Amino acid sequence: MAEVTMAIEGTGAVEAAEALLSSPDITRGTWQPVEATRPDKVVSVIVHILSAASGEALSQQINNWYQKYQEALLAKKIDKVVLVANGKRLLLEESSLDDLRQTILNT
Repeated sequence: MAEVTMAIEGTGAVEAAEALLSSPDITRGTWQPVEATRPDKVVSVIVHILSAASGEALSQQINNWYQKYQEALLAKKIDKVVLVANGKRLLLEESSLDDLRQTILNT
């Protein structure tokens, strides 16, 4: 079972977190706002993911999700995503699918 925590920042953080957690490879997941004073003003969320799928499948799912949000021309967007797994941090904008795999699989 793979387990990761992510921080998502940007005006589309809530929408992005909900889209990620609806992915088929994610068994359980939750998100919560970070220091939001009003629900319509949330710009940062923490996401916790548990997946029964392999770390490989979860890496691919996260990569696909991130690419979708980076390429979309949405009014709400994500500015920064940091993944934490196995005691390592990875900034997604500077990472490849292989970097994701290595972080999640702890290799």
